[in-house]
Amino acid sequence: MKKKSKRKRVSAAVVRKKKPVRPAPKTMRRTRAITRIRNKVSPLNTGPLVLPDLQTSVGLISRVLIGEPSFKNSVHDWPEQRRCMTALAALLYNRVNRIPTKYTQQEIANVTTADSREILAAPRQFDGFGKDPQTKLYTVTTDYEQRVDARVTLANTGAPGEIYATISHALALAKQLSDGSFDGAADPFINVTSVGGEKTTGRSYYMRTQGSGSPTSQARAIPAANGGNLAGNTFFTMLAKA
Repeated sequence: MKKKSKRKRVSAAVVRKKKPVRPAPKTMRRTRAITRIRNKVSPLNTGPLVLPDLQTSVGLISRVLIGEPSFKNSVHDWPEQRRCMTALAALLYNRVNRIPTKYTQQEIANVTTADSREILAAPRQFDGFGKDPQTKLYTVTTDYEQRVDARVTLANTGAPGEIYATISHALALAKQLSDGSFDGAADPFINVTSVGGEKTTGRSYYMRTQGSGSPTSQARAIPAANGGNLAGNTFFTMLAKA
C-alpha cells in the first residue's frame, strides 16, 4: 500500500504595501515654516522688554529704531527689520560724526549738535519727534508712541521669538549710540560712492518712506541693488561736492 505523501502547507504571508506619504499642501508647509520662525528663541531672551524713559538718550533713540521699520500684517522679514534698524542707527551716527566733505551738519541735519536726541528733534527731520519750546523736553506724538508700545507689547507676548530679538536689537543699538560704542563701520552704505553715474559720498544721511521723493536736491537714493530699500524705507546718500 502506497503511503500518501504529506504536503507541507506554506502559509502565505500577506504583505501590505505602505501607502506613499504625500507631502503636505504648500499652504500647510508655509504655515508650519512661519510657525517655526515665530517660535525661534533668540539668545537675547532675558525677560520682559521695557523702554527707558523718553527723555533719556536710549529711550528716545530706541523709539525711532522700533517705530520706523514697516511691520507688515503678513509674514515679517525679521532680519530685514534688524538691517533697517542698523542702517538707521548708522544714519544718526553719521549726522553727528561723519558729515561729508564740504557739507555742514546744519545743512544736512537742520541742527548743530553732538547729541543724537537733537538730531531726532530737529524741525522737519523725523516725523513724530520734537522738542517742547517751553519745557525743553523731548516729545513723541501719541500715535507714534502707541505704535512703538504695540510692538514692544507684541514682543513680550507669548514665547520670546524673532520679534523679541528684533526689539532687543533696537535697544542694543540705542545704547551703543548713547554711550559712544557704536561702530560707524556698521553702516551698510559706506561704499556707495556712485549712484546713476554721479559721484556720491558714501554712507547714508536721509531716510524716507519707500516711494517718496528725494529730501533735498543733493541727496541721492541708494539703489535697491545696494540694499537701499529696507523694511518699507529708502536710504539716501549725498552727492559728492567737487
